[in-house]
Amino acid sequence: MLRLHRLSKRLNINLVENPREDAMPRPELKTFADGLQYGMMLGSQRNRLYFLLRKKFGKVPKRYENQIDNSEMDDLDIWFDRLLDARTLNELFAEKPPA
Repeated sequence: MLRLHRLSKRLNINLVENPREDAMPRPELKTFADGLQYGMMLGSQRNRLYFLLRKKFGKVPKRYENQIDNSEMDDLDIWFDRLLDARTLNELFAEKPPA
């Protein structure tokens, strides 16, 4: 979440709190350019994760591709943090990190 808040400040974007407790705040994009820039940054981070996953684990199964393709910055931050220690993709993408 911290990365999303830093990004929103840098892009001068307000975050809208989602009424669902389990949902992340989403950026409130004031202009098309803001949305385009945010989308490009998000896509770049997703591609970086794909690159690192393929280097470490080989082919990425479809179920994980779907998770990555629909992820937000907070999800990506969690996965990047777990990447070095994870021994399997299941461990990396687990709902709760291994103890």
